[in-house]
Amino acid sequence: MIQRVYDILKPLNVPVSFMLRPDMSKNQIGISYHFFNEGYELYGDGKGKNPGGSLQVDVFSTVDYTNTVKQAINLLESNGFRLADKRDSEDSLSENIKYYQKVLIFNYNERMVQDGS
Repeated sequence: MIQRVYDILKPLNVPVSFMLRPDMSKNQIGISYHFFNEGYELYGDGKGKNPGGSLQVDVFSTVDYTNTVKQAINLLESNGFRLADKRDSEDSLSENIKYYQKVLIFNYNERMVQDGS
């Protein structure tokens, strides 16, 4: 699933990394992502079925990231992820570099994502 998300976000032509914030000193926009709440959506015959969970995508930027956020949402939703929440924050890497962060949270079912449905 880690590679699948990377492949989905790669066409945005910005640095994309799993679990680590991209180096913002060289780029104006970067994306990181990680998974949480992984488990089964359904149970039957005492066994878990339909694995899934939540995906958090963080878009970091020192410039306007509106188009990149829209494109990321469209790419992920067209590949089976369901947007659950989004929020903005502002932080700084140092006294000189302020960056903005958009947090996008998606729910997913692995079968739906793998099939591209």
